[in-house]
Amino acid sequence: MSRDEDQRGGPEIDVRHADPDRGYVEPGSSGADGVPFSEVQGRRSVDVLLQVMTQDLVTLSGQADLKASILITAASIVISVSLSATRYKEVRWSVVVLSVFAVLALANAILAVLPRGRPTRVGAGQPAMPYNALYFAHAASVPADDYVRDIAGICRDDASLYEAITRQVHALALHLERRKFGHLRRAYAWFLSGFIAAGLAQLITFAVR
Repeated sequence: MSRDEDQRGGPEIDVRHADPDRGYVEPGSSGADGVPFSEVQGRRSVDVLLQVMTQDLVTLSGQADLKASILITAASIVISVSLSATRYKEVRWSVVVLSVFAVLALANAILAVLPRGRPTRVGAGQPAMPYNALYFAHAASVPADDYVRDIAGICRDDASLYEAITRQVHALALHLERRKFGHLRRAYAWFLSGFIAAGLAQLITFAVR
């Protein structure tokens, strides 16, 4: 996932960092000495830790999708009701203000759950992350035989497995924070601000009458 705030384009892949044996390597690392988990002994406790971390991210992703769906429904109802109420002069300006903020909230909520539309570009520009064989967009960008070799390289020892899973967890966390929850925060902020602004607009309307 991209480190830029806008994630809609998907991460760019730089196969220059790919390694036929290990699947991918951190830029600047070299050989087995560059493997962060080379000195970690494979054991059940580490497996459980990585499993729990992954499950937590999956749960958070589901919660984000649910919150976005709720806000999409609520914003759509508010927009429909507000537009139908514009025929009443007493509340016209307040409902117009509320509709504008509701549209902004709706747009951000949709962006939070909108799948990427632009295809992943291979080797274009400075990569946001090294090639990650566990990430579906990267996996789909390489031939099947190369992908099989990448996975075989990752599975050759515990250090490579732990590194690959940890990088995948980090990529998922980055995606959740900067895409899903980033858009959700803005959506709820717009929605709440809309009611506040509409209330102020209505007070102003009453004051000038």
